[in-house]
Amino acid sequence: MRAQTKMHHRQYCSEAPRAAPCGKSLSWIISILDIKRPRRGERRIMHAREPCYSSINMGRTTPTPRRLGRGARRSTTPTPVSYDEDVLSLDFVCRRNGRSVLNCTVVARGTFTPYFHIATHSDARTFFRTNKGDTVAAIQWRGAGGATFVEVDKAVLRQRVSEWMRVSGDASYRMMEIRGQGYVWVPQDNSICMYLWNPGSSTVPELLARIEKANDTVTLEITSDAMVRGLLEIAVVAATLFQSGCCID
Repeated sequence: MRAQTKMHHRQYCSEAPRAAPCGKSLSWIISILDIKRPRRGERRIMHAREPCYSSINMGRTTPTPRRLGRGARRSTTPTPVSYDEDVLSLDFVCRRNGRSVLNCTVVARGTFTPYFHIATHSDARTFFRTNKGDTVAAIQWRGAGGATFVEVDKAVLRQRVSEWMRVSGDASYRMMEIRGQGYVWVPQDNSICMYLWNPGSSTVPELLARIEKANDTVTLEITSDAMVRGLLEIAVVAATLFQSGCCID
């Protein structure tokens, strides 16, 4: 495989965030999760080579969910998910010395069963393929003065990442919409967590996935409910964007 094209590595570059769907206030996730807002002039980063999320205090500790092992029950219908339900843990195993998620294999922790193969070509395009060789997603990285584009089969039409995952007004989280349902990505300690977006609820939002990086290995934990919702490929693409070290806006 040819060496990947050099990417732009900027500290932060985003477009103005768009309004929340259905006219709901984006302050909902702030108040429910008790997120500490950035100080004036401070910008939070939702992508970086190394974790940079410990400065945001969520006001509570998220319980660690049990990992999904062999023989564990998988949900076949959408059901309310608690933090104790089974989750699938996926590691991004890099194939090159650069330890970049842009060229890696996504495998199940423990069994090493491959789920996706991520490869970046010299034309600055990253492809996500299954074991059968089917392409399920792609990222077109920004060129000079351009934007980064993303598309996911049967879920996300080709569009700018800045439009797909909009940055909040205070740059403390990102919001996306999949098949008419809203979700948010929120930095929490050394993780980035995906929650169901439900501004009408006064309870702690439903945790669906979590991205972590430790010892140069990126790990994605995703609940069975999130997979039933068809969010597996979405979460893998999001993890790649956040941990790419590239400007994604």
